[in-house]
Amino acid sequence: MSTGNPFMAQTILQSNVPSRLLTALIMSAEDLAGKSHVNECVKKQSELHGCELSGDDQHFEVVNNLLGSISANSDGLDLTFEIGANLSATSFGSYGRALYSSPSWDYWCRTAKNFSEYIGIDYQLISVSKDVDKLALQFNGVNQSYPYLQAFYSGAFLRLYLFSSEARQSAKILIAKEYEEVVTNKLFLPCSVAKESCLILSFCGKVTGPRFSNAKVHSVFVRDMTHTEKQEEQQPLAFHVQKLIEAQAKLSHVNQSWVAEQLHMSERSLLRKLKLADISFRDLFNKVRSKRSLDLLFTGLTIADITDALGYSERATFERAFKSWQGITPVAMQSRFASLAAEHKIDSVVTAESIPTPPTMLPKLVGLIGDDDFHIDELVEIIDSDPVVTSKVLSIANSALYGYSDIESVKQAILTVLGVEKLQAIVITILSTEVFSDLPGHFPYDKFWFRSLASAQISVELAELRGVENSQRFTIYIAALLHNIGHLGIAYCLAEGFDELVHDDIGSLPWREQMNLQRLRLGIHSVQVTEILLNLWEFPSDIIKVLRDSGVCSDFLQLDSNEAPSTLNQTLRLVDAVEAFKTDESGLTKSISTFLMSEFESKLDKNQKIEQVTNKIVSLCDSLWVHSDTLV
Repeated sequence: MSTGNPFMAQTILQSNVPSRLLTALIMSAEDLAGKSHVNECVKKQSELHGCELSGDDQHFEVVNNLLGSISANSDGLDLTFEIGANLSATSFGSYGRALYSSPSWDYWCRTAKNFSEYIGIDYQLISVSKDVDKLALQFNGVNQSYPYLQAFYSGAFLRLYLFSSEARQSAKILIAKEYEEVVTNKLFLPCSVAKESCLILSFCGKVTGPRFSNAKVHSVFVRDMTHTEKQEEQQPLAFHVQKLIEAQAKLSHVNQSWVAEQLHMSERSLLRKLKLADISFRDLFNKVRSKRSLDLLFTGLTIADITDALGYSERATFERAFKSWQGITPVAMQSRFASLAAEHKIDSVVTAESIPTPPTMLPKLVGLIGDDDFHIDELVEIIDSDPVVTSKVLSIANSALYGYSDIESVKQAILTVLGVEKLQAIVITILSTEVFSDLPGHFPYDKFWFRSLASAQISVELAELRGVENSQRFTIYIAALLHNIGHLGIAYCLAEGFDELVHDDIGSLPWREQMNLQRLRLGIHSVQVTEILLNLWEFPSDIIKVLRDSGVCSDFLQLDSNEAPSTLNQTLRLVDAVEAFKTDESGLTKSISTFLMSEFESKLDKNQKIEQVTNKIVSLCDSLWVHSDTLV
């Protein structure tokens, strides 16, 4: 890349790529270029032989040559840039975690600059500028002699930003001309050309902060990256005690007496010398435990396993300590960061063989979906053949949800309350629960049914607001009603893991955080299992498409920012907001009203219409909260 930027010509103080990042680079390259090709390229360079095992950093020239070899048959620097932009969240270690948890974009930019040497880039090659209403981070590149390495780091920095930004709209992206095409056409991100830099992230006005903001976590990883030479010089004993503790795989045997023995001094002498240095053994031990607990949480270990690994005799003691360090519970912390660690591809965690055979009524009802020729009596006959299903249908039809109490038959329920399509959908959901009838007694049926029925009913309201064609509304309704049936499959097929999550009180988390935590701990989440079930049971493809288009089947439960949200996506986000206000009606009303204003202001007849729809949804939710545990 030719540029007049003065940074490009200077002597590079940092000229090695850390081994941990090199290993991640190779793994990313294998995903994009194929394992055999990458292995051949690595074998051609003797310096890289066994690099994943040696733990040695590698000079820029070596890595640049490797990237050039991998990209030899590709078009320009696009592949090398993609390798950087394809890195996993865990590739960056403490550097990445410090960025993701930054309390603001100002902190994010300053952390990216001040600790860039942690990933092999001299801090002088990054600049941060801040005006009254504008903040910008500028990566000036590495060196003209290393074009491939420069492309790799440019992609890596963009990847770090994308992990940190939930909406992907917090910054204006300016990218070097060489990488514009891959950013636009392969990453599908809006960008402009930066004339003299590789990458500029420009934050203007009031923008949403980093998605995982947590000042306490941020400080833990900043401290981990801070150079220890000064600490060793000023507090040599404290430094060696901390390093000794950090070297232990498990901490159950670590105490004052053990440390004193390892340092060949008495326990009393150890404590006295630490006191003279104005530091306590407890503080040192907890500093190590705090960092270790975060690392273990991010790998997906259960709270029980982490408690044991940190040397706590009781889980409750660890949870109290963790909350004092980070301000939230361990499981809440794990759920927030779960998506950053849950990037592995799904293996066959839940298979067709592990799903029990559905009732014979289910395929019959599925077969009627989209069939305009069947008679209502045919549907009634199918449902009446099962007294248990009939009883549950009448229970729902007579609930306060619909305002009736004298429905005595399935046919009356169809004609008076539900209609043919809604009845079909509700019966299909009831039958889906029967497929997994042997679930543990602690399965949260009340929450399951609240979410299912609330999603279905709210989708009706939002479809009307959006002006969705009548022919499409039932497809959205049934997709909303069924979107979480995979939760049943998780509890049935992965019972042990499900029990661990229940023990960790996962139900207290927001729904999306529950999905992320399932994905991290179990390798799959409920909505992905829903998709498996709908395919297995041969549901119409348009229902599965509505589910996929909502974004909830993806690993991180996010919709690409360049796409307009679908009705189901909006429905599930609104239900997420609703579930947080079960005991707060004023908060519920405000939350729904705010959501409708932000999503539908251009489609609503201002305040009167917003108030009408808000009150309707509030009434629906109040009714469901009271009756969802008794409906079925």
